[in-house]
Amino acid sequence: MFVVRCLGVSLAFFLLLYSASSAMVMGAWSRVRRTASRWSARHVAELLFAMRGLPFVVAAVITVIFVVPSFVLLEPRVVAEPVGEIPLTLGAVCLLLFGIGFGNAIAAQVRTSRTVSGWLRGARSSSGCGSVPLYRIQPSSPALTVAGVREPRVLLSDAAATVLSSSELEAALKHETSWSRRGRKHRRWLPTMPLSVVRARRWTSQAP
Repeated sequence: MFVVRCLGVSLAFFLLLYSASSAMVMGAWSRVRRTASRWSARHVAELLFAMRGLPFVVAAVITVIFVVPSFVLLEPRVVAEPVGEIPLTLGAVCLLLFGIGFGNAIAAQVRTSRTVSGWLRGARSSSGCGSVPLYRIQPSSPALTVAGVREPRVLLSDAAATVLSSSELEAALKHETSWSRRGRKHRRWLPTMPLSVVRARRWTSQAP
């Protein structure tokens, strides 16, 4: 029963902290957006990613460092009163949200893997991206994409290669490979990230 109470209280605190942090981030974004409008798209994307992950990090750190140790050290192992309904309910809701998020992540991973596999069907290996593998793909969309986190690959459609000039293509490939290098830096603090990430950017408004 002690373990059940600890889990219920910890998950309830996590849910409340996460909800409060998310509300604060949403409220702060309206102010930050005015300042971020002067930044480059790359820095705005990094800021959005950081702000989106901030509520989870804050809730997890406070729960693990403060809530769980406080409960384990201060709460008696045996108590006569039953476990409150509110902590158990909030804990169950938190577990439900975890399950939904995990299920969505698995579904997104499956869809991503299928999509990339379809793009790579009939692809030809090429050169021009240094250490990052480059593949020429047959579909006209995506025109130019970097796919994968642990093993990034640059996918270039034949339509984009035909439309872009050599200088434009070189600049586009450098831009895409810069994202793969940033992915390697992210793996230093996300070494077990299971999901492949596909970031697609159109370099032509209309394929021929």
